[in-house]
Amino acid sequence: MRRFRFSIFVPLLAAWSIVGEPETPTHVDGAPPSKIAVVGAGIGGSATAHFLRQHFGPEVQVDVYEKGEVGGRLATVTVNHNDYESGGSIIHSLNLHMQEFVKQLGLKYRRNVAGKTAVFNWRGDDSGGDRLVLAGFVPPVVALRN
Repeated sequence: MRRFRFSIFVPLLAAWSIVGEPETPTHVDGAPPSKIAVVGAGIGGSATAHFLRQHFGPEVQVDVYEKGEVGGRLATVTVNHNDYESGGSIIHSLNLHMQEFVKQLGLKYRRNVAGKTAVFNWRGDDSGGDRLVLAGFVPPVVALRN
């Protein structure tokens, strides 16, 4: 065990001596940065940009870079005149973060979702591949509507 710790410690010490101390940020006076880049406009990147804007205000430029469609894996589909979130892995009605988002964004929610069919597409695209339809399945999710 002692030899194992030593064999990890030596390369780490050598790497630290080559790289050195991390550079000090240029805004050490406590001032916010003038620009922030967020990579990705999925739910994580979009939420990050939103909360950065709330935190820093309009004085800081927040740029979001996305190579695909905004929303990432999240998508809304309409089935029988009802809108469903189809891309997220799961949005559970007891998720406190989602309850807070619903309140902050002024969304309406319904505890009972019409229909008893769930459609899953693991590829996350419109190819139709890897689709699974489960009849008689009622997921414990909240349908969010604007």
